[in-house]
Amino acid sequence: MKKLQTLIVGMLLFVVFGCSNKDNIYISGEILNPGNVKVVAFYEGERKLDSVFLSDQNKFKFERPATQLGC
Repeated sequence: MKKLQTLIVGMLLFVVFGCSNKDNIYISGEILNPGNVKVVAFYEGERKLDSVFLSDQNKFKFERPATQLGC
């Protein structure tokens, strides 16, 4: 399970971060050939911040309040 979490966090590094005038952060992406993976988790260090289910098209989207201003 730890390797899967590391893989997911690694994939998140390649996700494009959107920036707008809103105070939210959006992270979205698609996992190709996810196998049995149905949930994507978002971590900050060892702390799990959020998790979302993959859609039927293997896509995910996180939306969180920004903790720091600026882009």
